[in-house]
Amino acid sequence: ARLDFWRGMQNIGLDDNKCNFLKDGGTEVAPMSTTKDLSVAVEYSMSTRPLLFRLVTTSFMQRGADLRFLSAFPVEAEYLYQP
Repeated sequence: ARLDFWRGMQNIGLDDNKCNFLKDGGTEVAPMSTTKDLSVAVEYSMSTRPLLFRLVTTSFMQRGADLRFLSAFPVEAEYLYQP
């Protein structure tokens, strides 16, 4: 079954020459936190230059680890991807 995951980032512009995000290949250098709840990602991205990523998955092999069982905030529905 298809599941969409979201990641919200603050003050990131893909067209910004000073943006190291694309200079570094557009990859995370640490585990990447995502959520199944779009409103959580929007809240984390609130800034003057918000950026939202949507990750579309169709199988459990494409999904990060579900952290709800050990999270202090299980309602955030956090899934963690390896670097």
